[in-house]
Parts: sequence; structure tokens; C-alpha cells
Amino acid sequence: RPTLRNSPGLRREVWRLRLAANRKADLPQRALEDLENLIQDGDTDPSFLLDRIYYLARLGDGERARRYAQEFVAAHPDHARGLEL
Repeated sequence: RPTLRNSPGLRREVWRLRLAANRKADLPQRALEDLENLIQDGDTDPSFLLDRIYYLARLGDGERARRYAQEFVAAHPDHARGLEL
């Protein structure tokens, strides 16, 4: 029987749903936590990496936001949104 622990797809779907709800409710700290969970669980969607930068900056953690932005640009030099960073 699938559980959140043994089913990465199910676990990621729960975090995506939570992320959408936390975005809609304008809860940036919780949205950031969901993004971190998705990224740490191996989800490589570039939009999650960019959203992490946005939420870190919004929450006042400019140093981490800058570091992740530099990493993103280095890893995705041709990404259109990366050029905005």
C-alpha cells in the first residue's frame, strides 16, 4: 500500500498541493518550506528553484537568495528567467 514515506510521487504531489495552497493564502514561510521539501526530495523543476529565490528574498534572507540565484544562473545559463537574476 502506498504511503508518503515509500512513494516519492505521492509525497511530491502532497507538497505541490500544499505549495499551491500556501501561495494562495500568501504564507511565504510555509510555501518556502514546501519548496525546500520538493527540492530536497529530488524534484528538479527549475520553477521551484526560482520560487525558492523569490521567497527567500521576500522573507529577508537576501544572502541565501543571492547564493541560490548565482547557483541557478551557473546551472541554467540560457534560462530566460535566470537572465533576470
